[in-house]
Amino acid sequence: FAARDGWRFEARAEEVFEALGLRRLPPARLVRDLSGGERARLSLALLVLRRPPALLLDEPTNHLDDAAADCTYPGPCLMASHDRDLLDSAVTGLIDLDGPEGTAVRYGGRYGAYAAEQAAARRRWETRYRAWEERLAAARQRLSRASVTARDYRGPRDTGKMEYDARAV
Repeated sequence: FAARDGWRFEARAEEVFEALGLRRLPPARLVRDLSGGERARLSLALLVLRRPPALLLDEPTNHLDDAAADCTYPGPCLMASHDRDLLDSAVTGLIDLDGPEGTAVRYGGRYGAYAAEQAAARRRWETRYRAWEERLAAARQRLSRASVTARDYRGPRDTGKMEYDARAV
């Protein structure tokens, strides 16, 4: 009990419930009567109070207002989220599951650094693509000129068979 900080549990519970906006809920209210956002907050509160060694969260800020989303967790956390503000303020690294050719790519830092790297990668790709388009256009032009030259070339005609012997002398 002491190792799990049981003596401070009530105080911690009050802090967590306050941070997540749950203190106003009557204790006798049933979970099935809570709104979706209230249920999400309650689930998050229970997770934080258990102090697990790590959290695995899927879209943790869905159905939460700004005050509830500001709750902190000191341990490691792996989350799937599209909330760019959360990613820019709370994470230390990102894994992009939409990497080149279906790969997962890890980026260190916050969302802002990730977005800057993505923009730089896009500019590099556009530069390579423009160079490829220029090479393709030049190759097509060479092929077009070669086909015109080939069309104008006519080999010896086969109608002057007697001329072969006359020229051979």
